[in-house]
Amino acid sequence: MADQLVESRRSEDILRQENQELRTFLKNCQRELTNAQSFFCSPGSIAENDIVQAVHALNAEIYQAVKRLAEECHLGSRRSDTKARQRITAIVEPRVTELLQNFPPQNDDRVVLEVALLATVMVYVAEMISLWTADRSVNEVVDAMYRSIVESEPIIVATHWRALARKHSMLNQATAEEQEREHVQGMLKHVSAVMEVARVKSWNEKDLHECLHIIARAGLALRRTVGEDVVASEYQVFAAQPDESFAPEVMVDQYAPNKRLQRTGVRVMCTLRLGLRRREREARGESKGRVEVKILIKPQVVLETIVQDLDLAEMKGERKGTKV
Repeated sequence: MADQLVESRRSEDILRQENQELRTFLKNCQRELTNAQSFFCSPGSIAENDIVQAVHALNAEIYQAVKRLAEECHLGSRRSDTKARQRITAIVEPRVTELLQNFPPQNDDRVVLEVALLATVMVYVAEMISLWTADRSVNEVVDAMYRSIVESEPIIVATHWRALARKHSMLNQATAEEQEREHVQGMLKHVSAVMEVARVKSWNEKDLHECLHIIARAGLALRRTVGEDVVASEYQVFAAQPDESFAPEVMVDQYAPNKRLQRTGVRVMCTLRLGLRRREREARGESKGRVEVKILIKPQVVLETIVQDLDLAEMKGERKGTKV
């Protein structure tokens, strides 16, 4: 009888221990489930329309700043140096520099100057929004890694990876104010080079500086939105690539002489307005499947036919004839 009682108590102890272990296991499972739900099911607090409107507002801010700068600057006859041309060519298509040199701004026509300024600022801002870290030397590596994740993993995994990588890459680096000042100086350097190549004598530097601060602040805010805050979808603010073939379904030909004219396949020279696209997998829950791209804002572009589109050669000839 005593032996049976001892055995019974030992069995109870074993059951009690197993029960405690099971409770601990279930508690851990519950905690992991909660963490998983917060990771995969976090609701998007930012509406797609808000992102669309932010890109439109940024495009408008850049356009207004460039328009005012081009219209109010004072033209001169100074000669541009090689360094200024190299600074522009480092960020935009070399043909933009050639266009500016061949068709410098006139008192009654500054459209080429506007094109060069817009192209330069748009490319800079698009790059600023897409940067992973403040160290540009590592961005290509991280970007290639991210593209691989997007193509091989569920989109929700890719977007969370991107949000965390963007967030932590900037920790312990420059503050928001320091980043803004850095990008203002970067844009100012390129804009000044454009003005020098265009043989502009002077411009309102105070007004330009204020405008570039607004642009940098808006661009960095948009970078945080699409790079860190939004995890339900994958958004990209982008500029069309130079020499890319024009495709009317994904871009707008800004200077088409006839809107019905078929220009498919003509090469792009530069971008005048940034575009916005959303990437998502055809089957959202699967790791495999085709990645679909939806264009939310078509970038506005200038094609390699701009000289003919705007009759620049003819106007230049008329000016020479008038001088004679």
